[in-house]
Amino acid sequence: KSGLEQIAEKGIQEKVSWVSHPLLAEASEQMEKGELDAAAANLQKVLQEKPDSIDACRMLQQVYWRKQDTTSYRKTLENLIGLELKANDVGAAWQTYQDFKNSGEGKLIAGTWLDLCRQLETQPDVERVANEYKDLAQAYPNERPGLLAQIAAGRIYLKRLDRPAEALRFYEAAKASPVPHLDWEATIDRGIADSNKVLRPQRLPRPANLARQSTSRPGWLRQHVAKGFE
Repeated sequence: KSGLEQIAEKGIQEKVSWVSHPLLAEASEQMEKGELDAAAANLQKVLQEKPDSIDACRMLQQVYWRKQDTTSYRKTLENLIGLELKANDVGAAWQTYQDFKNSGEGKLIAGTWLDLCRQLETQPDVERVANEYKDLAQAYPNERPGLLAQIAAGRIYLKRLDRPAEALRFYEAAKASPVPHLDWEATIDRGIADSNKVLRPQRLPRPANLARQSTSRPGWLRQHVAKGFE
């Protein structure tokens, strides 16, 4: 499809969305008038009826931003990230995640963060997803998503970034994790073994005759030089 066709199709979809949810149009008008509490009430009604409404969630976070209600704003951003990931819109989810991080202290919900990392693996920036897995593992060391982030970080550092020392660190951390991980034990052990194999490659033994030659040659040379001076 051409760019114009895509823009036209997007416009049609947005119009359909507004028509099917009249409260969205009403909330938009209320936002323009500065009636933020009324707009928030209408958007919350939409989300009660259709919890997966990305449009309503995006508008609601804008309302909370304008109201300077940081707590509600951050919570709505978390919900929006989950909805965008569910819609497989990783680009939008990443941008919303940046808004979440810039809005104050605190960490993203572990499960949502893990889903974001997994979808980021489809993107070309491998270093970015490795760092996100690392941050997730550090933020939730005693929870299941943190354990899975350690294992995933180990895999990425070993297989995609060719950094076995860092991979080994994450696999060993997963091995020592207080989170029950019997179902991942084999994967962790294999990751540790593969990392060590790359870090300590086997060296071929030195041939015995070459070793004898190298030790005898200096003596032979000394004798030859000595005879030459006689």
